[in-house]
Amino acid sequence: MTLNRRFLYFVLVAIVAVQSGCNGSKPAEDVTSNDRALSLIDQKNYNDAIVLLNKRLETNPQDNEARLLLASALAGKNGIIMTRFIQLAKTLIGKGQSRPLEGSSKWQALEWQIKFARSAFEGIPELNSHSYSELHYALQVLRDGVSSPGSYLFRAILRLVVFKYEVTHPYKLRINSDCTVSLKPLHLWFNVVSSSLHTLVGDLYVAAQDQRTKEDLERLQLKIYNVHQDVQKKFAELNEDTSELESIELPHAVKRFYSICE
Repeated sequence: MTLNRRFLYFVLVAIVAVQSGCNGSKPAEDVTSNDRALSLIDQKNYNDAIVLLNKRLETNPQDNEARLLLASALAGKNGIIMTRFIQLAKTLIGKGQSRPLEGSSKWQALEWQIKFARSAFEGIPELNSHSYSELHYALQVLRDGVSSPGSYLFRAILRLVVFKYEVTHPYKLRINSDCTVSLKPLHLWFNVVSSSLHTLVGDLYVAAQDQRTKEDLERLQLKIYNVHQDVQKKFAELNEDTSELESIELPHAVKRFYSICE
């Protein structure tokens, strides 16, 4: 099985595990504020759950269950539910089966990879500015207390949704009319993308259960790091050698990803 399909199967199985793991019950006499919050979340009464859990964390900041529940309530309130990602994973698995055959040219392989990445990116839910603020807060809540594979996967999904908003809004790549891009905004955009992806893959690595997926994700994280280091050196060289250069031509892969300047 290829990296893409193996990884997507892992996501699909892990999401189902997270869903089933959130539906446990406790004896009636053992009801806590977290149990009440979970009941409110099940009823889609997210606002009351958020208020209750924020109060819980004010007095019990080490309650990791409350942290996960609060992030879940914030996600649910903003339409980020696991079933949407199950469908996305199934769709991408289907698309992954149509990858180029071995022996295809490197350009055909690159074209397929770009189309696959664009399809995956388009499948990620869209946020508005308010939803972004709440999910950004959810990630802050989950900065500590994440320990189980399922909670790492959940945090990775939140990172993915926030990442899409950031690279299409506050850090959107501004492309000039002649299909060039200014160096400073490009450098900022690249730093955001590489840093976000490196952190996201790190969460997925911890969430992964089988060794082959872990090895694939470890290689991917190392590749992202190496690309980041190489590009940083290139930016440093451009700043030293061509101080008057303000913009460069948009890279081919970026043109194809955004379907522009072709």
